[in-house]
Amino acid sequence: MFFRKPKARTIQTTIEDFQVEVSFKPIKNMYLKVSRSTGKIRVSAPLRTSPNVIEDFVNSRANWIRKHLSKKIEKKIDHNYVDGELIRVFGTEYPLKVDYSYKNILAYIHNEQLFLRIKENYDHKKREKVVEAFYRKELKKLVGEMIEKWEPVMGVKVNEFGIKKMKTRWGTCNVNDHRVWINLHLAKEKPEVIELVVVHEMVHLLERLHNKRFYALMDKFLPNHRALEKALDGKVC
Repeated sequence: MFFRKPKARTIQTTIEDFQVEVSFKPIKNMYLKVSRSTGKIRVSAPLRTSPNVIEDFVNSRANWIRKHLSKKIEKKIDHNYVDGELIRVFGTEYPLKVDYSYKNILAYIHNEQLFLRIKENYDHKKREKVVEAFYRKELKKLVGEMIEKWEPVMGVKVNEFGIKKMKTRWGTCNVNDHRVWINLHLAKEKPEVIELVVVHEMVHLLERLHNKRFYALMDKFLPNHRALEKALDGKVC
């Protein structure tokens, strides 16, 4: 009897409360990959693997998946915010210059340095808040420009966007309200990586789920999105 050889393919499915991308390949074992930056869960399975076997495989690792996704995505760097320390802004490291001679409390870039104007009695936490206020201001400006750029291209409208610190997501999108949130920690990343997250969240206004249509739209708008996602996945958490 002749049996047709199964073809390699990729499907989207829901297992437990997870959106899972399953790729059937000419391999012998199943493999699981979870991305903290995007929340993607990918399973590679042999060509003839049944849906029940894949479901059991994911369910047996459900606790590990949730634990992995809950880990903080920010880099574990404990800045002291003292002279000479390197602080990353949009992918570039700037030496910090602490200045106590002005009354205005702020941070800004000048002559390839990041200046931090503070009072002499400012401790680590207060210094950090000033730097984060700078991050928030600059990131909000950049994200706003990116949203304006992509709205007419995608044919969507973002009603509201904001910047906030998040532990497990680089960005989120409220599809009903057309509201986008971007992680404050992205202010450390290169602009093209920030744009990846902005585009990713805006594509959700066209397609809610991480399904085949969603990734087809990502391929259309940002063909290099997979390479950029690897840059985020490589962060030490």
